[in-house]
Formats: sequence, C-alpha cells, structure tokens
Amino acid sequence: MNGDLDDWLAPRQRAATEPTAEELFAKTHGALRCGGHLRWLGRTAAALAFLTVGYGAGLATVPTETRTVIVEVLAAPIPVPEPVPPPEVVPEPTATQLEMRAELSDDPVEIAALYRRAGDQYLNTDRDYPRATRCYRLHLRALNRPNPAPEPDDSWLLASLKPQSR
Repeated sequence: MNGDLDDWLAPRQRAATEPTAEELFAKTHGALRCGGHLRWLGRTAAALAFLTVGYGAGLATVPTETRTVIVEVLAAPIPVPEPVPPPEVVPEPTATQLEMRAELSDDPVEIAALYRRAGDQYLNTDRDYPRATRCYRLHLRALNRPNPAPEPDDSWLLASLKPQSR
C-alpha cells in the first residue's frame, strides 16, 4: 500500500510534448490579464447601469412643479359646555346640633320638631338611649298637649314615653 502512494506522490517526468512552465506562462499571460480586465469592466458597467436606472426612477417620481399652498378654513366655533357645579350636599346636622338649635329657637312647634329629630338620631344612629329619652321628653313638653296619642311613625321609645307624660 505504501508503494502505491509513492507512485502518486513522486515527481513525474515531463513528456517531450508538454510545454515548460515558462512557455505555459507566456501563452496564457495575455489571455488571463485580458480576462481580469474584462471582468472588472463588466462589474463596473453593471453597477453604473444599476445607479443610472435608480437615478432615472428617482427623477421620474419628482413633481415638475413644487408649490406649497396654504388653505385656511374657518370652522364654526365649537361650543364649550359650561361646567355644571355639583349639587351642594348639605350634611344632615348631628343630634347635638339639632338639640342646640332647639334650645335657641323661640317657636314651640319648631322646638318640638327639632327635639323629636334629635331624639330619633340619638336613638337610631348613636344608640344613646339616655340622650334620646331626654330629647323625647323635651319634645313632649314642647308640644304642650295633655295626653298625646301614639302615632304610627313614633319610635318605640317615644311611644313608650307618651302615656307617662300625663
């Protein structure tokens, strides 16, 4: 096997009809040199053609006359709605405030109504039974009726105090 490689790798003897390296170079040098120039010229011509086509396409898309026209259109004014103020939320007076207003009032009907509202708030909101009892008794006293009858909208505490006010 080693002998086969030696045959392939050994230098060959030149045949009498084969040209020498110098003769081969002299014959092909001109053709190779000319082919290289031709390839360079072909690539350059292709690049120039590509650039020329692109430039021509750009020129074809440019408008011939460039003019800026500004048109002013007057639109109808847009009405701006006036802001609607939110409704004033008047907080419900506290039971203490109602009691104070009743003490400052001179009208017996208003005094009775204010003590009744204060008693209802003490009873239902604050769960303060002694103050509710006091306001209900002041309400009954301001009514100045000898024997007030229980009404359907009376609270259980006011209804229980009415028979005692005789």
